[in-house]
Amino acid sequence: MNKTNLYPATLLNAAFVADRNDDLVRSELEPKDHSRLGYFLINGLLVPFLFLEKIERDLDRCDGYEPGCVLSAEDLFSLSFLQSLDAQERDVLMPCVLMVIERGGFPVNMFADI
Repeated sequence: MNKTNLYPATLLNAAFVADRNDDLVRSELEPKDHSRLGYFLINGLLVPFLFLEKIERDLDRCDGYEPGCVLSAEDLFSLSFLQSLDAQERDVLMPCVLMVIERGGFPVNMFADI
């Protein structure tokens, strides 16, 4: 299972998730979406797919970035988002932004002059 061209990725075993979901349902809890339970390997760290969703949520606050602009993490993200990250999350943040771009989740202002 490779969810990106940039970094290796894997999903949790589907049978394991189904088994755990049965336990969750019996406990009257919400089952987990198998497609969201996996990891990327970035710079020797296992990064959960859910971290990319967290990144996309903060990027969505913007109407769109100008094509061709050089952007830093401080340009892209809210201060509260950046302050919420631990050191390891900060280390993989910009590689994860590349994956968000690759997946089409990066807001680009297509009406801007380039």
